[in-house]
Order: sequence, then structure tokens, then C-alpha cells
Amino acid sequence: MSSKAPSTFATLFWSAVVHLVFAMVALMGAGAVLGAVDILNSGEQSIGVAVLLIVLGLAMLSIGLGFFYWFYIWDPAAESRRQLMLLRYPYQPWMLRADWVARRMTDRASLAVSVFMWIWCAGWWGAIAFIWSVNRDKIIAAAQQSYGEAALGLIFPICGLIGLLVAVRVTLHWWRYGYSTLAIDTLPGYLGDSFRGTVSARLAKRPHSPIEATLVCEDVRWLKRRGANGRTTSERTAETLWEKSFEIAGDRLLWTASQVSIPIDVPLPAGQPACRVDEGGDGIVWKLAVRTTDKAEDGNAYESQFEIPVFERG
Repeated sequence: MSSKAPSTFATLFWSAVVHLVFAMVALMGAGAVLGAVDILNSGEQSIGVAVLLIVLGLAMLSIGLGFFYWFYIWDPAAESRRQLMLLRYPYQPWMLRADWVARRMTDRASLAVSVFMWIWCAGWWGAIAFIWSVNRDKIIAAAQQSYGEAALGLIFPICGLIGLLVAVRVTLHWWRYGYSTLAIDTLPGYLGDSFRGTVSARLAKRPHSPIEATLVCEDVRWLKRRGANGRTTSERTAETLWEKSFEIAGDRLLWTASQVSIPIDVPLPAGQPACRVDEGGDGIVWKLAVRTTDKAEDGNAYESQFEIPVFERG
């Protein structure tokens, strides 16, 4: 009993800390938006500063309020649906994932990275603009007195420029290739049999080399470590248990005006573990990665990845 009490207390304590942090983020976002409105009404600062504050405030409001929406509305509803499906299909675990049931999976990784980078850029440049508008004279005076402080001050806009370049690059990549979908034909794919489906993608041009489809079986673990300050952090590790690549010849691809269909028909090995992930996220995951093998200078740098249903028969 004594061992459970500290663990329960620590869980409640860090949960309260996380709630407080996101509440402060939301309040700071609201404060930034209200401050921008005051600037616009008073006319003391430029409109550009007010716009940056509004963007920063809305981003922080979205992050703060989004956490509470996820924690109290979206996640409980998703868990209720999961429990209902578990009762309805007790021996068919592949029916617990909505995208598997729909036989349609979407890889939006590049879009997620793009959105994250633009939110980061908005927050970073908004903070720089706010600090500059408040302490402009002090910053200029300190830079004139010391080249070291001037160089130190340049680190922040340089980091902002690097982040902006990364955001533009990943956005152009997403704009060029869009998101990919996998239509599942075999639900589920059984070990010792084969997995079949079709990947729909948008390629810049016809590839010169075959498309590569890679099957990967991973043992995923979330490791918790307690630091010197007593804080517990989680780290995701993935050990590859089995991996094999297969070539898809160019004459098997079906081209339309806007996209290409890539047929997937790959054998699943017998004797490997089936998909099995517990509530903590630990377990066995099967992935299908599809990518072009052309050289980078050929203009094709496509890659997508999907978690696929692979189980034992019977």
C-alpha cells in the first residue's frame, strides 16, 4: 500500500502541473490577443506588432484550449467507442481501429510537421516582435556598447530564419506530394499469407527506378525515467524484430491525371509476432513504408508510412 501511495500522489501532482501549464498558456494567449486589441485602439505601436501578437495569442489559445478539449471531450469519447467495439468484437482486435475498419488509412505526417513549424514560427517571431517593441531602445543601446551582446542578440532572429526556412521547405514538400492513402484489401493480413492493398499518392514525375515497399515489425516500448529532480519522463523506443523490402516495377503503377496507384502485394512471414498494443502504447506494431528509390536530383523524394493490421489466423 505504501508503494502505491507515492505513485498515485506523483501521478496526481504531475497531472495538476500539466493542467496548470496549459491553463497558463491559454491565459497568456488571451492576454496577447487583448494586448493586440489595446494596441490597435491606442495607436501607440505599429499594426504589424498587433498582428503578430494576435497570431501568437491565437496559437497559444489553440494549444491551451486544445489540451482541455482533448483531455475532457475527445479522449473519453474515443475510449467509450473503443470499449463498445471491444464488446462487439471480442476476438477481432483489428476492429478496434476506425481506419482499419474503414479499410482506408491516411498518412498526413508531412502536413502535421508543416503545421507545427508554422505555429512555432508564429510564436517565435511574435515573441521577438513583442520584446523588440517593448525594449527597442535598450536593445539598440546594448548592441552599440558591446559587439558580443549584439552577436548574442542576433542568435534569436537567426534561429527564427532557420525555422522559417524549414517551415517553407516542409510546406513545399507537402504541397508537391500531398498526403497518401492506403486502401486495405486484406483485413486483416494473416501471418504466413500476404498483405494486399493500394497506395494512392501524388508523384512529381514518373520514377526511373522501381518503387520500394518495406514491411517492418517493431517491438515498441515507452520507457519511464526519473531524473535527478524527481521528474519522470517518457521515451519511446522501437526495436526492429523483422524487416524486408520488396520492389514494385514501374509497369505495375496505374497513372491518372492527378495521382498514381501503387499496388501492394507482399508476403507476411510466418513465425513472427502479431499486432498487439496495450493501453500504455507498448507492444508489437507492423508498418508498411512505401518510397521512391530515384536519386534526389531526379525530383522524386516520395515516402509514406502506414501501420497495418497483421494477425495470426485462428
